[in-house]
Amino acid sequence: MAVSPYEVDQLLPQIRDSTAVKLHLFAPRGNLFMRTFEDLDRFVLPGDPPAIPLQRSLAMQLNLFAGSLYLRDHAMYKDVCAALRLQIDVLPPRLANRQYVDRNGYVKPGPARLELGFTGPGFKTNALPFYASSSFSDVMASL
Repeated sequence: MAVSPYEVDQLLPQIRDSTAVKLHLFAPRGNLFMRTFEDLDRFVLPGDPPAIPLQRSLAMQLNLFAGSLYLRDHAMYKDVCAALRLQIDVLPPRLANRQYVDRNGYVKPGPARLELGFTGPGFKTNALPFYASSSFSDVMASL
Protein backbone atom coordinates (compact mmCIF):
# COMPACT_ATOMS: atom_id res chain seq x y z
CA MET A 1 0.00 0.00 0.00
CA ALA A 2 1.35 3.44 -0.89
CA VAL A 3 0.71 6.20 1.63
CA SER A 4 1.56 9.87 1.69
CA PRO A 5 4.05 11.45 4.10
CA TYR A 6 1.10 13.02 5.94
CA GLU A 7 -0.52 9.61 6.45
CA VAL A 8 2.79 8.15 7.63
CA ASP A 9 3.12 10.95 10.15
CA GLN A 10 -0.36 10.19 11.51
CA LEU A 11 0.21 6.41 11.64
CA LEU A 12 3.85 6.32 12.76
CA PRO A 13 3.20 5.41 16.43
CA GLN A 14 1.06 2.41 15.41
CA ILE A 15 3.57 1.35 12.73
CA ARG A 16 6.42 1.37 15.24
CA ASP A 17 4.44 -0.82 17.65
CA SER A 18 3.14 -3.22 15.00
CA THR A 19 4.51 -6.70 14.36
CA ALA A 20 2.47 -7.11 11.16
CA VAL A 21 3.27 -3.85 9.36
CA LYS A 22 6.57 -2.55 7.97
CA LEU A 23 7.13 0.91 6.58
CA HIS A 24 9.50 1.24 3.61
CA LEU A 25 10.58 4.57 2.19
CA PHE A 26 10.28 5.15 -1.55
CA ALA A 27 10.96 8.39 -3.36
CA PRO A 28 11.31 9.03 -7.07
CA ARG A 29 14.87 9.63 -8.17
CA GLY A 30 15.04 13.30 -9.12
CA ASN A 31 18.66 13.50 -10.31
CA LEU A 32 21.57 11.27 -11.25
CA PHE A 33 23.38 11.84 -7.97
CA MET A 34 20.48 10.74 -5.77
CA ARG A 35 20.56 7.13 -4.58
CA THR A 36 17.72 4.98 -5.77
CA PHE A 37 15.11 3.91 -3.23
CA GLU A 38 13.51 1.31 -5.51
CA ASP A 39 14.85 -1.64 -3.50
CA LEU A 40 12.79 -0.52 -0.50
CA ASP A 41 15.72 -1.43 1.75
CA ARG A 42 16.42 1.95 3.38
CA PHE A 43 14.67 3.51 6.35
CA VAL A 44 12.58 0.44 7.21
CA LEU A 45 10.42 0.66 10.34
CA PRO A 46 10.36 -1.37 12.49
CA GLY A 47 13.34 -3.61 12.01
CA ASP A 48 15.63 -4.70 9.26
CA PRO A 49 15.31 -4.43 5.49
CA PRO A 50 13.65 -7.36 3.71
CA ALA A 51 15.79 -10.40 2.95
CA ILE A 52 14.09 -10.88 -0.41
CA PRO A 53 14.84 -8.14 -2.95
CA LEU A 54 11.97 -6.37 -4.69
CA GLN A 55 11.10 -7.82 -8.10
CA ARG A 56 12.20 -5.67 -11.06
CA SER A 57 8.63 -5.52 -12.36
CA LEU A 58 7.40 -4.06 -9.06
CA ALA A 59 10.29 -1.57 -8.95
CA MET A 60 9.40 -0.52 -12.50
CA GLN A 61 5.77 0.02 -11.48
CA LEU A 62 6.85 2.10 -8.48
CA ASN A 63 9.03 4.25 -10.73
CA LEU A 64 6.15 4.80 -13.17
CA PHE A 65 3.69 5.58 -10.37
CA ALA A 66 6.05 8.03 -8.68
CA GLY A 67 7.21 9.71 -11.87
CA SER A 68 10.89 8.94 -11.44
CA LEU A 69 13.01 11.08 -13.74
CA TYR A 70 16.09 8.87 -13.53
CA LEU A 71 16.07 5.10 -13.50
CA ARG A 72 18.59 2.64 -12.10
CA ASP A 73 19.99 1.48 -15.43
CA HIS A 74 19.29 1.10 -19.13
CA ALA A 75 17.57 -2.25 -18.55
CA MET A 76 15.01 -0.56 -16.25
CA TYR A 77 14.52 2.14 -18.90
CA LYS A 78 13.77 -0.58 -21.46
CA ASP A 79 11.33 -2.22 -19.01
CA VAL A 80 9.47 1.09 -18.57
CA CYS A 81 9.34 1.60 -22.34
CA ALA A 82 8.00 -1.95 -22.80
CA ALA A 83 5.27 -1.33 -20.21
CA LEU A 84 4.34 1.90 -22.00
CA ARG A 85 4.49 -0.02 -25.30
CA LEU A 86 7.14 2.33 -26.68
CA GLN A 87 9.64 1.06 -29.23
CA ILE A 88 13.02 2.67 -28.56
CA ASP A 89 15.17 0.61 -30.92
CA VAL A 90 15.26 0.84 -34.70
CA LEU A 91 12.16 -0.71 -36.23
CA PRO A 92 12.30 -3.39 -38.90
CA PRO A 93 11.51 -1.63 -42.23
CA ARG A 94 8.13 -3.30 -42.72
CA LEU A 95 6.92 -2.10 -39.28
CA ALA A 96 8.17 1.47 -39.71
CA ASN A 97 4.86 3.04 -40.71
CA ARG A 98 2.00 4.69 -38.83
CA GLN A 99 -0.20 1.63 -39.25
CA TYR A 100 1.87 -0.12 -36.57
CA VAL A 101 3.76 2.58 -34.65
CA ASP A 102 2.75 6.16 -33.76
CA ARG A 103 5.08 9.17 -34.09
CA ASN A 104 6.14 8.92 -30.47
CA GLY A 105 7.09 5.24 -30.75
CA TYR A 106 3.88 3.77 -29.30
CA VAL A 107 3.31 0.32 -30.80
CA LYS A 108 -0.36 -0.17 -31.60
CA PRO A 109 -2.13 -3.41 -30.60
CA GLY A 110 -1.73 -6.19 -33.13
CA PRO A 111 0.97 -8.24 -34.84
CA ALA A 112 3.69 -5.59 -34.41
CA ARG A 113 3.54 -5.98 -30.63
CA LEU A 114 4.04 -9.71 -30.87
CA GLU A 115 6.94 -9.34 -33.29
CA LEU A 116 8.64 -6.72 -31.12
CA GLY A 117 8.20 -8.80 -27.96
CA PHE A 118 5.56 -6.70 -26.16
CA THR A 119 3.74 -9.70 -24.74
CA GLY A 120 3.85 -9.06 -20.98
CA PRO A 121 1.77 -6.66 -18.93
CA GLY A 122 1.57 -3.12 -20.20
CA PHE A 123 -0.59 -0.22 -21.27
CA LYS A 124 -3.45 -0.96 -23.65
CA THR A 125 -3.66 2.63 -24.94
CA ASN A 126 -1.07 5.28 -25.67
CA ALA A 127 -0.04 6.90 -22.38
CA LEU A 128 2.06 9.52 -24.20
CA PRO A 129 -0.03 11.08 -26.94
CA PHE A 130 1.85 13.20 -29.45
CA TYR A 131 0.43 16.62 -30.20
CA ALA A 132 1.42 17.91 -33.64
CA SER A 133 0.33 21.41 -32.78
CA SER A 134 1.89 24.71 -33.73
CA SER A 135 1.75 26.25 -30.27
CA PHE A 136 1.68 25.42 -26.58
CA SER A 137 -1.75 27.04 -26.22
CA ASP A 138 -3.15 24.71 -28.91
CA VAL A 139 -1.84 21.71 -26.98
CA MET A 140 -3.31 22.97 -23.70
CA ALA A 141 -6.66 23.69 -25.33
CA SER A 142 -6.86 20.09 -26.56
CA LEU A 143 -6.50 18.66 -23.03
